[in-house]
Amino acid sequence: LLASSNITPGDDEDAIRKLRNLLNVAIDPAISSRATIITNQSGLDYLDSIVDGNGRPLLTQDPVSGAPMLLRTRPIRMFSDALLPNRVVTTPGATKGTYFPIYVGDGKQYATLFEREGLEFASTDVGGDAFDKDITKFRGITRLGGGVFDTAAMIRREIFIAD
Repeated sequence: LLASSNITPGDDEDAIRKLRNLLNVAIDPAISSRATIITNQSGLDYLDSIVDGNGRPLLTQDPVSGAPMLLRTRPIRMFSDALLPNRVVTTPGATKGTYFPIYVGDGKQYATLFEREGLEFASTDVGGDAFDKDITKFRGITRLGGGVFDTAAMIRREIFIAD
């Protein structure tokens, strides 16, 4: 990632401009209209603290849930810091600090899940403890695969917090 593409706290107007640039310029307009912003708890906490020059918060309330989880009508999905961890740079210099992950785009266009083989069912009344307990056991196996469909549909950036 280029340092200039990261979102650096301190200048809220600059952070707002960079986030708008991700939605307006960095991804295709067709994808931007369906875009979702994905971040972790730390990233959401930072985004929730940003206000514009008029004192209005960057995030708006979702009319359905009432939580401040919309960025310019795009929903924000938050994952725990344990599931989507921060990147920490400890070497001295300008890049020392914590980086919160942020993904912008359409995940359904980015990757797909597909069925590799048909659903397989099997049953037994003699295997395992089925005979002893006088029961019939059923098993279902599905074989799924996944793959990247459109790499331009999702953009990864980071929110940089200097130490």
